Amino acid sequence: MAMLGLLGLLACLGPAAFVIASDWLETRQMAQRGGDSLAASVATQLSRTLEQGRSVLPQLMHLLAKGNISSTALANVLPDGSAWVAVYGASGKPVLVSAVAGQGRPPTLPLSFVRQADGEVMALLSEPSADRSQLMVVALPVPVLRTTSASTLTIETTAGDILFSDGARQSTVSTPQTDVLSSLQPVPGQPLRVFVGTETHQLMEPWRQRALRAGGAALVATLLVGPVLLILARRLARDTRDSAALQAANRELSRSNADLEQFAYVASHDLKEPLRNIASYVQLLQRRYQGKLDEDADAFIGYTVDGVRRLQMIINELLAYSRIGTGPLQQSPVQTGAVLSSVLGSLKAAIAEAGAVVDVRGPLPVVMGDAGQLTSVFQNLLANALKYRRDDVRAEVKVSVAEMGGSWCFSVADNGIGIDPLYQTQIFELFKRLHARDRYGGSGIGLAVCQRVVERHGGSIWVDSIPGQGACFHFTLPKMG
Repeated sequence: MAMLGLLGLLACLGPAAFVIASDWLETRQMAQRGGDSLAASVATQLSRTLEQGRSVLPQLMHLLAKGNISSTALANVLPDGSAWVAVYGASGKPVLVSAVAGQGRPPTLPLSFVRQADGEVMALLSEPSADRSQLMVVALPVPVLRTTSASTLTIETTAGDILFSDGARQSTVSTPQTDVLSSLQPVPGQPLRVFVGTETHQLMEPWRQRALRAGGAALVATLLVGPVLLILARRLARDTRDSAALQAANRELSRSNADLEQFAYVASHDLKEPLRNIASYVQLLQRRYQGKLDEDADAFIGYTVDGVRRLQMIINELLAYSRIGTGPLQQSPVQTGAVLSSVLGSLKAAIAEAGAVVDVRGPLPVVMGDAGQLTSVFQNLLANALKYRRDDVRAEVKVSVAEMGGSWCFSVADNGIGIDPLYQTQIFELFKRLHARDRYGGSGIGLAVCQRVVERHGGSIWVDSIPGQGACFHFTLPKMG
């Protein structure tokens, strides 16, 4: 009896402890990947900014040597509208500045950073003239330093000298009070490195709540299993047919698991009929009484109609999502070029409305898969590229494919609004939205559908993006044979 009690305790608490530990590790890894992605993004943009500044300094010296220091000439050498240049004499007084912000003291280092209005951070690059009688300075904005939401972000030299810090530089060693995940990234082509320190206290709060729920459920299960084990022990002592009983229980468990797989499908399918009745009667009210009641009644009816339509869309998409994971995968040779042509045909009106250009590079291969499900992947990715476009540039979408070992890697790139690095893994979660519904429509299921289809076909999907410059979604599919 004692042995059965111990086994029951292990059966309830062991899996719960494993799930809690796995969830903790996954949560920390996700936070670490977010910090690594942010550090890499800052390092890349900082390298580009410094390369631009290095190219401006010789041009500035050339203008000074020729005496051509007009505002027009200076504007021609500046890579950004908010950048400015300055020249200081031997006494440290400004001889020439192209902006009010440049009238301060000259920098003491070849590279330093200053904060300006609205939290903008400027990188100051300085170089003395040939006779060292003057100091040339060019200041360029580094937008990524203004938009970061990391706990700490520091730029330092490889020798450890701090040039910029968005908050105090934290120790890379965790303490009982502060648990910090550190990400270090060298700046390409520069003797610099970027340090991102992410405090895990807030990031781990959802895990703590899940751990409490899992532990509580395991404890309740343990209290309930004890009496059950006692009854089972007495029954096993009297009954020699324990093997048949266990087999029956296993068959019942298999049926229960199969029923759980159908739960989302049945729930969403059975909701459609009553919702269709609600929608019909609400729309009937709208047609009969629109303008006959007061303004509030018209508004309330309109809100109800809009809510019902949105709920219908969510149920339909949830039903499509649940169908992807049920039943065996029906695979056959699929010409992805034909699939893409079909998708472009269905999106013809959306492409024309956006004034977009879709460029398909190279022939697309034949893969083994479900043509309908792969169509939904291209449909969602291209529709998102058209939806999340910028207003100031013409929308451009590029579809390409490349070999990646034993797989084909498909890419759908756009020049739209982009995705913040902190959310580039969360966007594949079910119902995850990053924007207000009145700005960009949709239910937040499309990318979850893409991930489920691709992974069911033995591939993976991810995104590379720089906010404000566009996004590139990649997904892999195994080669035939």
